[in-house]
Amino acid sequence: MSDKKAGPPVYAGRLLPDQFNLMHYKQAYDQQKQEEHQDQGRNKIRVNVRNTVTPHSLNVMPPPNGIEGTRATTLQEIVQKVNYIHKGKTLFVEVVHEPYRVVGTTMLVRDDNLNLISASLYNYVLPHEDHTEIFPEGSCLAIMEPFMKHSRDDPNRELALRCDNPQCIILYPTKADWLRTKSLAGMGPAGRRSNALSTGQTKLDPSELRKKG
Repeated sequence: MSDKKAGPPVYAGRLLPDQFNLMHYKQAYDQQKQEEHQDQGRNKIRVNVRNTVTPHSLNVMPPPNGIEGTRATTLQEIVQKVNYIHKGKTLFVEVVHEPYRVVGTTMLVRDDNLNLISASLYNYVLPHEDHTEIFPEGSCLAIMEPFMKHSRDDPNRELALRCDNPQCIILYPTKADWLRTKSLAGMGPAGRRSNALSTGQTKLDPSELRKKG
């Protein structure tokens, strides 16, 4: 299957300094926490209504062979094609700050090159679940078919990762499992295969999430 464009034209972007991404994330995090504190009742309604399963606007599906059929990538490689679904690639990241939730769950992540970026994951955390318990600081993830875009589709805003399909996210129980998978995925589709590639936890398809309520 060939790679697909999604949304605005594909172009080569650039990563902003880590200090800027960290500062911007903390500002957004603090603002969300302040809103929650100011009006708990309004925020509860907003989360319960808006953080439901959303349509797959990007139509991103996990690779047919799962993570075993992908090659490890980095933010520096992904930013060379913004607004582009990077088929056959997997981005390995660590969560470096407590996440917050508005519509999806947003977190600050760091890749192998120690670059930072904000990532918004939709449909992974259900309304009744605690996003801070599911993705505590230090969580290790694999994002298959990564997609980078401007926040709120505004070209004047910062770049961020977005994933609508929870099946494209693997949450590893330990950092050791995550590191072992990275070492194998880096060899690409023709590399060795190991059960270590499937030791992470994936989510059900959104249609199944609806059944669970």
